[in-house]
Amino acid sequence: MENLSKTDQTSLPPRLPHLEMEKKADTLLMKIPTQQSSAWAVIDSCKAFMDELGVFDTLGIIVVLRELLNNALVHGNRGDMKNKVLIQIEYLKNSSFKIVVQDEGAGFDYHSLALELPEDPRKHRTRGYALINSLSSKLEFNDKGNRIAAIVTAA
Repeated sequence: MENLSKTDQTSLPPRLPHLEMEKKADTLLMKIPTQQSSAWAVIDSCKAFMDELGVFDTLGIIVVLRELLNNALVHGNRGDMKNKVLIQIEYLKNSSFKIVVQDEGAGFDYHSLALELPEDPRKHRTRGYALINSLSSKLEFNDKGNRIAAIVTAA
């Protein structure tokens, strides 16, 4: 990824040395190692990017991004520090964003995924995907199951 020009860097939070980032007019691209601290850097960068676009009520977007990152880091890459996670956040229009997260793991069979919230919210299994689904207008998986795209609109 290219380095950002000085003008592109002014409003984004300081980058961690392990965070690769590229910003275009309406898209933020990032690549991170499999570390939870990297996820927080992505979230901070995403918030700054949305602030620049004048989108401020972003809780749902941040929840979806956090869940997607957690799934990629913990379940996709299985904590393997050699693997990376790619993130793309694209501003569509009318406060809508396309969030794409791809890990380097083996993928999974997303066809059997239960996307409804469980009756017992204490059940952890697939609760994250149910939450992502409830906050997104559209979800798309690649065939391998290691890349998910979510369309989310700020409230």
